[in-house]
Amino acid sequence: MNVNAVLMTQEQFDHFRDELKKEIMEELNVSSQSQGIYSDQWIAIRQSLENKMRSSYNDGCGQWYSNQNGLYAAFRLAFKKSKVANLRHADQNNLAEFYKDLMELIDKYRALLEEDSDDES
Repeated sequence: MNVNAVLMTQEQFDHFRDELKKEIMEELNVSSQSQGIYSDQWIAIRQSLENKMRSSYNDGCGQWYSNQNGLYAAFRLAFKKSKVANLRHADQNNLAEFYKDLMELIDKYRALLEEDSDDES
């Protein structure tokens, strides 16, 4: 007789099997639920960018769509992702922080240009 064998009655075995089956099915259902291609954080960032690019913020800076895609490229480069959709695998707090820092940097240099143009007037 195997000393490592677990002895169960048929009723105990059936209960064990049913519980195990239930747990496995729950895990499979959780992992198979389709996850959105974009994270909630990215959707918020994308909406904010689109609103900025379609506003007067983009006046005199070329086509809003091209500029928006250029900013998307900055995110792909910063987080080493081949597609924006893969940003869902990035740390979401870092995405928000990068967006905040990026826009602050852009605004800083825009402010400098405005100061220079005021000096020239």
